[in-house]
Amino acid sequence: MTQSTDVFKTMSAEEAQAFFGEMRDELRPVYKQAERVAAATLRLRPVFLGKQPFPKRCDMIRKALALRPNADASAELLATFFLERYSKDVAELLDLFGIEHEDGVLKDQAPKAPTKAKMKKAVQEFPTGDHALMRGILLKAFAAQSAIDWTDLDAMLFDVEVAK
Repeated sequence: MTQSTDVFKTMSAEEAQAFFGEMRDELRPVYKQAERVAAATLRLRPVFLGKQPFPKRCDMIRKALALRPNADASAELLATFFLERYSKDVAELLDLFGIEHEDGVLKDQAPKAPTKAKMKKAVQEFPTGDHALMRGILLKAFAAQSAIDWTDLDAMLFDVEVAK
């Protein structure tokens, strides 16, 4: 089962800069929380981290959030970011999977996995069009939720082997 830390572990430098850049510009308190978690994890002073060039800062934050002890913080940051900034995309993704929800919030705490064909179609179609980069990250963030234990989806997104 994947975790929220796996989303950050698999993020490219371009994705990290886009993700944290948007978070910094649009959800400043959430971004500051990410910086605080990274500084504490890396045993740095927050001021030192804040003075790093933005690409380096993004890489440092990404690496800190990719560590297993930060799973809860990573999950919270991802959920807050996507529900605040991309709620329509979250709802569209849930609709593609055929999951009942209310404004992007799951009605069932452990939804049943859709068919493998439905999953494959969603994985191929969802990360396209407007916000393609963020939609790709959102798809991984969705799969990494503790409520979603769909090994086939993990295999499609995180290149993990599915036990037969």
